[in-house]
Amino acid sequence: MARFGRTIDGPSNAKADPEQIRQAETELAGSIGIASARIMIASVAGEEQLGVEEVMEMIDEASQVATLEERHRLARELHDSVSQALFSMTLYTRAVELAAQKEGADPNGPVTRGLAELRNLTQGALAEMRGALFQLRPDTLHEEGLVSAIRKGASAIAVRENLRVEVIAPQERLPLSAFREEELFRVVQEAMHNCVKHASPSRIEVRLTLDGDLVIEVADDGTGFDPAAPHIAGLGLTGMRERMRRIGGQLMIDSCPTGSTTVRLVVPDAAKTDDAELEERAR
Repeated sequence: MARFGRTIDGPSNAKADPEQIRQAETELAGSIGIASARIMIASVAGEEQLGVEEVMEMIDEASQVATLEERHRLARELHDSVSQALFSMTLYTRAVELAAQKEGADPNGPVTRGLAELRNLTQGALAEMRGALFQLRPDTLHEEGLVSAIRKGASAIAVRENLRVEVIAPQERLPLSAFREEELFRVVQEAMHNCVKHASPSRIEVRLTLDGDLVIEVADDGTGFDPAAPHIAGLGLTGMRERMRRIGGQLMIDSCPTGSTTVRLVVPDAAKTDDAELEERAR
């Protein structure tokens, strides 16, 4: 039996031997410290001998906690150092540009062009860093909800791609299950990326409404495509449809090669089904 690179031999219903218990304690200690690991093992074991499956569950949980903490640590360090430095560089470059203009620098000269290029590069790097931080800290979705996560993802795309990306949605958190929030966010994210990669738009609009049924539309003003074409590569439509199926919803596409595209997600009675029922349906 192997998980997270660790192997413990024996069937899942067998009792764990002292060596397996020690291995679990070692794994836990890496995440929560030696003393806490011993207390946890003792409190779980009590007077009974731990089973191998119980040991592996503890190791899995500890590994997940350690991974999440490491991602948060990296996000904090990147934000405190690299992001702030890039932001300062952007402000400083703009200040130098303004000073050069006041001094009468040639607007088409090499100095002015160089400063403009430096500012663009710095802004682009800052946008990329913000996007990376968002990926390192996806708990925005779980802590603040679907709308907030979509707004932050849209903001990162807008800055990085120099696009207007507008999110029209309720300000309050929508009463959706965590499973539905996760699947919907991934579909919306894929739809926005498709707009950027394939449609060459100047504007993207994401609109969310919840009135019994949840409706999300991702629309762009770029170049469309034929949804009925037999082979549409690179759009990830099959995966998007499968995600919607798992949460009891539908994905519809309105597009044509000579027009724009609207991706429409519809989830009937979106707030009524809990995670356990959805996950059971998805199996």
